[in-house]
Amino acid sequence: MGPQLTIDSLVADVESDPRLTGLVDDGLSARLGAMVDSVNAAVANAPGLYAAAQAQLGGVLRRRLALAADRRDFPAIATERIEQPIFVVGFPRTGTTLLHALLAEAPETRAPRLWEVRNPSPPPGPEETEAARIALGDIDAREWCATIPGLMTAHPYFDKGGRVIVEDEEIMALDFQSAYPTWYAKLPVVLLGVTTSDPSSGYRFHHQFLQHLQWCRPSQRWALKGTTHQFLLETLWSEYPDARCIWAHRDPAETYASLLELNSLVNVGLAGHVDRPALAEAMLADIQASLDHTLASPVLDDPRLAHVRYVDLVADPIGTIERVYAHWGLAWTAEHGARMRRWLDDPGSRSDRHGKFRYSLEPFGLDESGVRKRFSGYIDRFL
Repeated sequence: MGPQLTIDSLVADVESDPRLTGLVDDGLSARLGAMVDSVNAAVANAPGLYAAAQAQLGGVLRRRLALAADRRDFPAIATERIEQPIFVVGFPRTGTTLLHALLAEAPETRAPRLWEVRNPSPPPGPEETEAARIALGDIDAREWCATIPGLMTAHPYFDKGGRVIVEDEEIMALDFQSAYPTWYAKLPVVLLGVTTSDPSSGYRFHHQFLQHLQWCRPSQRWALKGTTHQFLLETLWSEYPDARCIWAHRDPAETYASLLELNSLVNVGLAGHVDRPALAEAMLADIQASLDHTLASPVLDDPRLAHVRYVDLVADPIGTIERVYAHWGLAWTAEHGARMRRWLDDPGSRSDRHGKFRYSLEPFGLDESGVRKRFSGYIDRFL
């Protein structure tokens, strides 16, 4: 048995900075403890990984406590109003990133960028130069893509470097709500099963983080994206009552073939290996359980939620979003449409600009009819 990470050692190391002392509350301590347990289990037979694990966890904790210190030192941050945000919800590989990018093209809208999430403290203000933080974000994006060979083909948006728009799971991982893998790219293990037992705390932190980014900047509508929001809509709306949500639906046989291949790339890149059939069964069982709960929820008919089909989105992305704006009662502008058209016509936006991402269910011991049968309730409801 090699050395063990402990909460006390991590906190003591970060609190060597007096500004960050005394900011770990009970909830954060519990989430940090779950992460420590997961990391210790993952590196139990590899004591040489202890230093990397200490550095990775400590880096996330330092950023998290710096945010708390900023909120204490600049109380006006807490007065920022986050109004009518738009959330892209739904499974990965269903056009969520395309939707996110196009929604963010609205003149009055902004989306969180990698550079903002990775180095958020002190809060960026109007006098602050972004160049240094963007450069650090560029490094993070390059290192992540180098760690996961083939990732750029699967998710070409990382070629935007520090300016790439990011999903909400990346933000919430700063609060130890999950073990989002980009935060642990230098730790060659896949951390599984690290999820919060109190999702409301994750959305509360998410809200505070947006206030942090918005402070001393012009207020804009936020365009956001999360691939688990669809399971937590009641909690999301409890924190953001005026939020609008859009959920794109795709044939599960296509969705999961693509998603499983992407997750396999991550597993191989981080851990060096993957048991594809075991990965498939674990992922699909987890998704099925969460989806069964969601399909029974009345929130699916809430007017704040717009449902679109992936095939319609791909065929007519601008018209799809214009129709969703009408559903929400939001004003549509010709400028938004023109900016989306420029984005779509830009060769730097093509999804195959780094090659065609190819995927199949066969390596995972699955076939299309079996997956469709497994998710027949979802297909009947949305497709």
